[in-house]
Amino acid sequence: MTVRRQPHWSEVVEQHGKRVFRIALRILGSVHDAEDVSQEVFAEAYRLHCAGPVQSLAGLLVRLATLRAIDRRRSNRPAEELRD
Repeated sequence: MTVRRQPHWSEVVEQHGKRVFRIALRILGSVHDAEDVSQEVFAEAYRLHCAGPVQSLAGLLVRLATLRAIDRRRSNRPAEELRD
């Protein structure tokens, strides 16, 4: 029986926080939005880790940072009016 070790999330944030923030900032161009996305990423990573095994926490964080930043950028984009 394999016992899954819970990471200390303060250490996870300390170790990966700058990378997650830089990815979000590069995509979004806004410090405020990048901070928000970073918080969302770590919360989502925690939920995913609790739900089942995660092979690479670093890989998960990079992927989530990229996807959530793209989602945020898309949602902030003004809608264009369609013309005939």
